[in-house]
Order: sequence, then C-alpha cells, then structure tokens
Amino acid sequence: MTDTLTKTAPERIWLQIDPDTPLSDSSDPFPEDLDGITWCADSVGGLEVEYVRADHAEHRLDMVWQPIETAPKDREILVFQSDGVICHAEWRQPKYGNGHWGGWGLEEGGIHDPTHWMSLPSPPREDA
Repeated sequence: MTDTLTKTAPERIWLQIDPDTPLSDSSDPFPEDLDGITWCADSVGGLEVEYVRADHAEHRLDMVWQPIETAPKDREILVFQSDGVICHAEWRQPKYGNGHWGGWGLEEGGIHDPTHWMSLPSPPREDA
C-alpha cells in the first residue's frame, strides 16, 4: 500500500533543462548544477527529461516491444505476429523435439511467425 502523499503525486513529470534548446540537441550529460532546472506536469518541449513515479515505473520497464529472440521462456507474455495479431502466449517445450510458442484464443491453432514480445501488464491494484 502506498502512502497518500505518494499516491497523490504526479505519475510523471518532465524536468525542464532548457526550454529553448531542441530535444535533438541532447548530447551533453545531465547538468550537475540543478539551479535553473524546473519541472512541469506536462511535456512543454525543449530539452527535457521525463521522470516516472517509482510505483508506476516498475510497470513500464519491459512494456515495450522487444525482439522475439530475447523473449523469456519461463512465463506468459504477449507476442506480436508478422501479420499484426497480438496474442497471449507461453513457450511450450515438449519432452522430445523443438519448442514453440503456444497461445490462447487463436482461430488457426497457434502462434505464427512471432516477431516481438512484451510482458503482460500487472493486474489492477486493489487501491487503484
């Protein structure tokens, strides 16, 4: 359970380093001197860094599409097939032979040509 202060803080903020410098000019390291750095609850453009509240960041770490070759084979995941279909899947390893991705609710009986994977989202929190 998260305390009230944390729960009511913005889920994300943007640290404004220089609103007049384009984000494409981000080759310099983050400034050591924090004077002049402000924050905003919305992206306003310029040179800025997005920060996500810790209790939301843990849900985002692997919530991006990654190459199927890097997929974990010890848990259920989402897979993206080359035909654009997204499926709930797991790695199935028979006693003999090669393993394959298997899924649920598929019309044609299996995962076909998966190209990417993503973790399943966390279930809803009781305090949300």
